[in-house]
Amino acid sequence: MNHFPYRQGELFCESVPVDEIVRRYGSPAVIYSAAALRENIKTVRDAFAPIDVAVRFPVQTLPNPGVLRTIAAEGCGMAALTAGELERAWLSKSPMTNAHFAGIGKTDDDIRAALDGIYSPLFQAGVTVDGRPPYYRGPIGWLLAESIDEIERIAIVAASLRVNCRVALRINTAIEA
Repeated sequence: MNHFPYRQGELFCESVPVDEIVRRYGSPAVIYSAAALRENIKTVRDAFAPIDVAVRFPVQTLPNPGVLRTIAAEGCGMAALTAGELERAWLSKSPMTNAHFAGIGKTDDDIRAALDGIYSPLFQAGVTVDGRPPYYRGPIGWLLAESIDEIERIAIVAASLRVNCRVALRINTAIEA
């Protein structure tokens, strides 16, 4: 279905005239269709239904909190590459157990933030989601490590916080050892 149709020469986003959006919010404007997002997520899920795939949305591609909430409400997890993206993943209301953190050059503070919301900059600022501060979010589902050294650092940080975490090692076969 086309969620950006022309009707009598006027462009709409679903049932809202784009000109009305521009008059209200100014131009340039970035406009998303929640229906189109939902439809595309359903298409991906249906395509991979036989293998029961977990869908993770890359936060960097669309960091708008409202859009991320729409995607999370459809059951998608979040994929973060930076600590800031990790914060946006939490703000999207996606369960952190459905998130993974794959940023290169993660600092110990980044790892702490991924494993425990107390280390979130949003915790320090008093930000809550549904009245709950970040320390309720729990550890993320997966930390993707870039090296054996990083796995060791993750283990040390996790042990200091007394939390368990799942770690996956990212292997780049295009690099000669």
